[in-house]
Amino acid sequence: MLIPAAVTTARTAVAAPLKVATGGKEATVSREQLAAGLRFVSDGKGGLRPSFDAAEVAPGLAKALLIAAPKDASFMIVKGRPQVVPSRPGRGIDVKALGPAIAQAVAGGVRRVELPAVARQPRVTTAQARKLGVKEKVSSFTTRHPCCAPRVTNIHRIADIVDGHVVRPGETFSLNGVVGKRDKARGFVEAPMILNNRFVNDVGGGVSQFATTMFNAVFFGGFEDVQHRAHQYYISRYPAGRESTVSYPQPDFRWRNDSRYGVLIKTSYTSTSVTVDFWSTKRYEIESKSSGRYAIKPVTELTESGPDCIPMGGVEGFAIDVWRIFKKDGKVVRKQRFHTVYDPEPRLTCKGS
Repeated sequence: MLIPAAVTTARTAVAAPLKVATGGKEATVSREQLAAGLRFVSDGKGGLRPSFDAAEVAPGLAKALLIAAPKDASFMIVKGRPQVVPSRPGRGIDVKALGPAIAQAVAGGVRRVELPAVARQPRVTTAQARKLGVKEKVSSFTTRHPCCAPRVTNIHRIADIVDGHVVRPGETFSLNGVVGKRDKARGFVEAPMILNNRFVNDVGGGVSQFATTMFNAVFFGGFEDVQHRAHQYYISRYPAGRESTVSYPQPDFRWRNDSRYGVLIKTSYTSTSVTVDFWSTKRYEIESKSSGRYAIKPVTELTESGPDCIPMGGVEGFAIDVWRIFKKDGKVVRKQRFHTVYDPEPRLTCKGS
């Protein structure tokens, strides 16, 4: 049970929000956040003193009070070879000082905390980048598409966001984690996607083409597949059994850099294609072998109406197996099987409503 002085301090602490400032920026810690993080511990003199656990508020305050964002070391390809572009530290609030500073403010009945700005280190420093072993192209894959449809805008936008990303040794890359929710504010537009067995228009539709292109770069680079899901229906522009859909928040496309080297992702595109290149240190020669299609399921004929109806061309369903064959010095060291089952896509005719 709290002693009277501590009770008074606690009540005062959560009576109103507290302001935190640094470098001319200011953010608020709410009464609820103060109450959640506030603790009382022994002061060593028979009494109690306030302590504040800033773990819950730190991420939000770090973002709100970021003065200059740190810049990761990156790479540029010069005459076919990667060169390091140096990192740059940013500046923001001293996250480690938050808890003690808020506790001190609570103890003194103060409603505003001023903290000095400190350097914020990038995720990948120049020194780290130079040790990553990014020295050669280890895989590359291109998929093609018709020109000029709205989905092409989305494919180009997601490629621009991912371009230059570095995946460190042991790190798992999440496409949704890196790109986030597709929205119009960042240049994504409405385009068809598969939802509940039908084609529907949604912001960001078509980005699965990029996921498929990257999946194949992962496949031929010899990296670990963590999470991928094939499209419900087979799409002829993709290699059967060697493709991936993606939506937000699920299904995601994730892969792990299970090598000792960093992986630089470079993307490029034309009006009719998108390419993903991986630069690292080559470990394997990769071959792909596919079975024939089996367990064939026929197309069904459907007719629907309504303004949102999008016709579907109809494609047989089938199963297929793909093997990824890992070789070193011409010798097979491992084989990995990917089993995929496609539902039959109905032939849907839309009648005017």
